[in-house]
Amino acid sequence: MAPAYDGEASLIRDIQSGTPDQSAAAFEELVKRYASKLFLHLSSKGLAVVEQEDVANETWARAYQLIGRYEYRGVSVFAWLRAIADRVAKEYFRRRYLGESLEVKGRDVVAPSGNDPEPATLDRLTHEERMAAVKDALTAAPEDYRAIIEAVFFDKFTTEDVMELYEWSQSKVYTTKFRALAWLKNHLLDRYGTDTILDLLS
Repeated sequence: MAPAYDGEASLIRDIQSGTPDQSAAAFEELVKRYASKLFLHLSSKGLAVVEQEDVANETWARAYQLIGRYEYRGVSVFAWLRAIADRVAKEYFRRRYLGESLEVKGRDVVAPSGNDPEPATLDRLTHEERMAAVKDALTAAPEDYRAIIEAVFFDKFTTEDVMELYEWSQSKVYTTKFRALAWLKNHLLDRYGTDTILDLLS
């Protein structure tokens, strides 16, 4: 049975301070409440449907990363989500013409030192070896995480495809994807000391 929330205050509290399961359930409820409203907002931005989904995906990903620092002050959390979406949409329009992915923004890139006798191990991996590294990491991933990454990033399934394939709600697709990417990022950081390999999934 899904947990009941008195209002947004209790929802945000569970996301920020609950157990991992409580936090995931509360964030899923947040997505469920506002996913349609967010798409409606983005439809006024002059984006194609597929572009709206790209921006919405990145909006929810950033919300998931930032909500730990969010301060609820009695104003609907959708105002905060809308502000994130507006920033992402502006970046989308700017970066679209530069041929860059939204996910590249903010990623730290360390230039190799001229004194280094050889490049870092990760820099010497071919594209195929990097893909193999991601697939190898997924063998240790929880089943849902492996399924969503393979479906979305390898098989290029849309959110609707995944919903139909696994009989998941839209909010479960979003939240599982964000949690899966966070898991994969941490796994690759532990193993390679960097997560830039995730550029392959952009």
